[in-house]
Amino acid sequence: MNAPVTVSITCLGPLKQTVCDTPLTITCRPLVRSLIDELAGRYATIEQLRGRIAVAHASGYLQMDDLLHEGMALLLVPPVSGG
Repeated sequence: MNAPVTVSITCLGPLKQTVCDTPLTITCRPLVRSLIDELAGRYATIEQLRGRIAVAHASGYLQMDDLLHEGMALLLVPPVSGG
């Protein structure tokens, strides 16, 4: 069984308007994928953009199967368009 992991989330662009910048505790296996699943269940915007949202950390962009660690500060980056 995995111990709960609490991460802080900051959002950019249109995500900032609908997703609160807040800590989130993940109680299942703490993967980036689990974070997106949890947020998609709470916010329609995340569900609509699923698969196109990048998740970044101080070390760079994370992959969906990367493990999250207690206290990580994450940045959700929506897809961008334009020139």
